[in-house]
Formats: sequence, structure tokens, C-alpha cells
Amino acid sequence: WLITTRGERRGGGGCESGRAGSLGAATPLFFHLSPLLPPVSAVHDGYLLRKSVVRTALGGAALTRAMLAAVEAKGVTVSPPYAFKRVEVAPGEYSVRCRGVCVVCAGRGVQGARQPTPPCPRALPRQVTPLDLPGTTASYRAHAVAAVAADVKETLARVSDGEFDAGANAQMPTQSAELPDGTTVELGADRLNVPEALFSPSIMADYGLADLAGEASLPEAVRRCVAATDSDARKDMAAAIVLTGGGALLTGLRDRLEREVAGAMSTTAVPRVKVVSPANPVERRFSVWIGGSILASLGSFQQMWVSKAEYDEVGKGVIHRKAP
Repeated sequence: WLITTRGERRGGGGCESGRAGSLGAATPLFFHLSPLLPPVSAVHDGYLLRKSVVRTALGGAALTRAMLAAVEAKGVTVSPPYAFKRVEVAPGEYSVRCRGVCVVCAGRGVQGARQPTPPCPRALPRQVTPLDLPGTTASYRAHAVAAVAADVKETLARVSDGEFDAGANAQMPTQSAELPDGTTVELGADRLNVPEALFSPSIMADYGLADLAGEASLPEAVRRCVAATDSDARKDMAAAIVLTGGGALLTGLRDRLEREVAGAMSTTAVPRVKVVSPANPVERRFSVWIGGSILASLGSFQQMWVSKAEYDEVGKGVIHRKAP
């Protein structure tokens, strides 16, 4: 199952079919866990089945927003990297000039302190010039902060083997991550609770994201996608679910998804559910683009090019005509 926003929007299964060929699957179901609105889609004999496309807002961006809320709930302010400057005060030791505040972070584990405690003789004076870039917009700042939160997510988060109860695991051991400004954040149950939202969307409400609490879970999205295909193809698709995208890098996601999908489809005539994912992390993250490169290398791809004259004459609908 490949979820690919770009491939589906362009009306073709090109990237999906190219990737399917490299994985040896002629009738796969693709799940490309991309940041925004990742769709689950089925490919049959190299063609995307548009009626099978199921979208969910539970992509990587949603998990990043939840992780940011979890970090901020610890009293940590996430600063965008452009808002401060690390200054080397000794070999391998740094201070941080940040919006008029000095924080010494070299091996001291200062967590969100407004100034070093106890005072450090190497500390830079508090009277420093803010490093905000002139004209920086709020949207750019939000993007930069989200990138930091995404790094925390990729560093600490993992998927639980079974259903995760944050309340029952409130005292679980914490793990730490260092933010770009040297601040250390400690996370315990949130490391597993944030990814758990992929299977229990109502968890999003715990992080102030009630608008996402009603989204379809990943297993449910997969079940709907299979149900939208012809009955004689469902068995083959369920046995070749391809998991790709940056979100697929979460530890434990493939095994958990396979179990959850098998449970969700236990009442259907699908004897076997198999989720596969490239072992190489880089290949897993960029599988859609690799599939596109495979497609572009085929001689038949030349027939899919859209010239400027064709586009001017027909409009954007020509894409669906050239790449059905």
C-alpha cells in the first residue's frame, strides 16, 4: 500500500508502479506515510486505482505537532535555529546568544534556563543583540520550530508493540534529546504515546489537536482502501502492503501495522496480511522518488510527457489523459 500525495494528485500511478516493480509486486497496496494528507492507494497491473484512494490527516506533520506540544508541556521553549548563535568560548565548549539571553550549554545540561545557574565565568553578557532576521514571517518561524520538533520525534519516538496506555506508563523511564540551542528535553510516556495516535486518533486531543481526533486510523484507512477494490484482487493486495515515507522510519511501525491491519480485516476473505518496507532507511524515506526515477528511465515514459502546446490547448486535464 503506497500512500503518495504527489503521485495521486497527478492522476497517475507512475511512481507507485515503478516502485512496485523494484519490489517485485505487481498488485501492491501502497502506504507512503508522508507529512501531509498521506493517501493509501492500490495499484493493479501498474495502474493506480483512483477509487481506492483513502486519505487521512495522520501524517508526519500531525505527529510533529503533537511532539511539539509534548515538549512545550515540559516547560521548554523551542527556539528556531536562526534566532540564536552558538559561540565557542573554549575548545569544544559553547555559549548560546539567543534573543538577548545567554545560556551556557557545553556539557552543563541547562534546561530552558534564562541564565546559567550557578553563574559561569565563561557566560556571555545578557546584553546581546537579538539575532532574529529582519522581516522573518510567523509562518517561517513555525516551519523552523516544526523542523526541530520533527528531529525530536525521529530521535525519541517509537511505536509500542501493542496498545499503549499513557496513564498506566506515566512513570516509565525517560530519554533525552538536545535541542539546537543546547536545551535538553526529557520525555517518557510521550515517546510512545505520540506515535500511538496513528492507531488511536483520539489521543491527538490530549495534545490540543482535537481537529485530528476524528481522523481514520492507519489500519482503518488500509481496510477502507482494500474494501474499495475488486474482491478478486483483495487477497493479493493484502499480501503486498508496501510501507514507505519518512513516517515509516518509526521503530516498530511495520510490525504493529501488520498486526493491526490483520485484526481489522479478520472478518473479510483475506487469508494473509503482509507489510513490507525497504530495509535501507534512505530507500524507505525516498521510495516514491526512486519509483519515479525508475518510471522515467522506461522508454514508454516518453509517451507520458505533456508538451506546453498540449497543456495550453487542453489544460490540466491533459495529465489524466496522458497518465491514466
